[in-house]
Amino acid sequence: GASALQDQLRSKLEARRRTVENGEQDSSSVKEPSEVGVIPPQYRTQFSRESHESFRDPIREAREAVRQPSFHQTSLVEQWTNEEVCDWLLKLGFERHITRFMEEKVTGETLLQVDSHNLKQLGVIAKPDRDRIKDKLKELKKNSEKERKRLEKERKGKTGLVSSFLR
Repeated sequence: GASALQDQLRSKLEARRRTVENGEQDSSSVKEPSEVGVIPPQYRTQFSRESHESFRDPIREAREAVRQPSFHQTSLVEQWTNEEVCDWLLKLGFERHITRFMEEKVTGETLLQVDSHNLKQLGVIAKPDRDRIKDKLKELKKNSEKERKRLEKERKGKTGLVSSFLR
């Protein structure tokens, strides 16, 4: 279960730490979280790199997104699926919490209502982690409200055009 997963992750991280400390850089040993067991098999996307000519590298994209000042998703946060919430966690560097968020099926709608107590229940024990997630949630709420208003304005604009056309 979760304990075995944590032990496996610890051993992989320890091996990676030793490799980095020894100055070794073996790119063949670099694995995606789904390959080392961070993401349980039942939650992994079923595809193979070989069969996918236009393969997106979500890990590389997440690392690049972390360098950007804001994580702005295209859809409203309230409409995020559990996978989009977990992608957001990955972009923030909280891959260790993805399993629990998946198990609890946290969606965007749920995410927007999460507080410190809920984060503790979701396994985010460290206060600095909770504080960072809460800060990013504030940013998400602000961006989501802006997007909602923009979409509403856009919808009203289209409705106005139709009603003036019908007159």
